[in-house]
Amino acid sequence: MLSLNPLKNKTVKNRSVSLPHKRFGLLEIIKKTRKRISRQRQKELREKLIRVKEILTKEFHPQRIYLFGSFIKGNLHSQSDIDIVVEGLGDNWLRAGGRLIDTLGECVDLKPWELLNEDFRREVVKRGKLIYP
Repeated sequence: MLSLNPLKNKTVKNRSVSLPHKRFGLLEIIKKTRKRISRQRQKELREKLIRVKEILTKEFHPQRIYLFGSFIKGNLHSQSDIDIVVEGLGDNWLRAGGRLIDTLGECVDLKPWELLNEDFRREVVKRGKLIYP
């Protein structure tokens, strides 16, 4: 019985078969591209994070700003955003979020501290990074 898998056919029994993805190093190219995108995205997000902090502190005067999510975990990808929890915005949190989106685009996920449940707050304090004050 002839197998559809050429590696199992007797006619290729003693031949060395090189798979295209190995021959051309496609896996390595993909890995390097992902790293490059990640580095580029990380640089872009760092620059935007500086701007986020400037806008929030100068215009909205929060008590604390925490950074959390993929930025802190170190597993950024091309779709990563800036995840922040902001304490002390009061009723201005929606206006602050709108201001950030208008200025920076859709890369900021702002969560007001006051609206978070206690478990999430503990997680933010434990795993997040306090970036202000």
